[in-house]
Amino acid sequence: MKKSDAHARVMLDPIVKFHPESAASLGVDGVDADVVDLKPGFVERELAAVAEAKEKLAVLIAAEKDPRVLQDLQIMHRRADEELRMSALDEKLVLSYPDLAQMIFGGMRGLLNTQVAAKRHGAAALRLRRYAGLEAGYTPIALHASAYVRARLEVANLRPPAKSQMERDLASAEQLIDGVGKLCARFKVAGYEAPFEQLREQLRGYYTFLRKELLPRAKDDFRLPPELYEMRLARFGVDLKPADIAAKARAAYTQLQAEMNAIAVKLAGPGSDYRAVLKKLKEKQLVGPAILPHYKE
Repeated sequence: MKKSDAHARVMLDPIVKFHPESAASLGVDGVDADVVDLKPGFVERELAAVAEAKEKLAVLIAAEKDPRVLQDLQIMHRRADEELRMSALDEKLVLSYPDLAQMIFGGMRGLLNTQVAAKRHGAAALRLRRYAGLEAGYTPIALHASAYVRARLEVANLRPPAKSQMERDLASAEQLIDGVGKLCARFKVAGYEAPFEQLREQLRGYYTFLRKELLPRAKDDFRLPPELYEMRLARFGVDLKPADIAAKARAAYTQLQAEMNAIAVKLAGPGSDYRAVLKKLKEKQLVGPAILPHYKE
């Protein structure tokens, strides 16, 4: 409905303001050259903007008479509340880092694609210049990100990032950075070369910093703090507490083991254990050229 679409701008505005790279994929134009806000205090500014949007939605909810529009407003209001609580918990509990390569590539891919009008593609060069700090009033985004991480390193009792995830991010960074250049070349973005090369070097420096300063603190344990994990589950529509989910999973696993043992007894006789049966079955394997004839037969 047009009315609901208009109300959706209340939630879209903070997203577009603080994460303009996502605007193209959300169908919003006019900010194609804008870049993510990572200037000091960006977390607090974004939380304030979402809180303001939540208040605006509450006013609209109180005045709305159409039940269909009211439902849309309530969904957006709940999402704003979840976003506020999730972001506040993340900042309070987790030592996170901006994955700039992923963010920049994702934003460029959202802008430089055949679904976006060709006349908008040229803004990519200006966006690159802003990322690299080559425009008046802009600081290289890699410097802002490094400053944020350094400040977070000084905060006590934050949960370090998972080592496995961080290693994946570090390993993919160069490929994603190269992908930005390839996108610009493919869509013939005029004047992208010089700012891209400067940005590439800045990002390499940032990921070197992460590898040196943050990776040694990363942990093999990928588990989240319980309250943050519970909230993320709720965001995906899971209302059960983590402990209840674990109890159900253990019960299901125990039941499955019993069923497999019953089958093992039928296959191998009384007292057989399903683990031993599985091990025995794995001794005879079909390899290479023998697989397809067996499958056809």
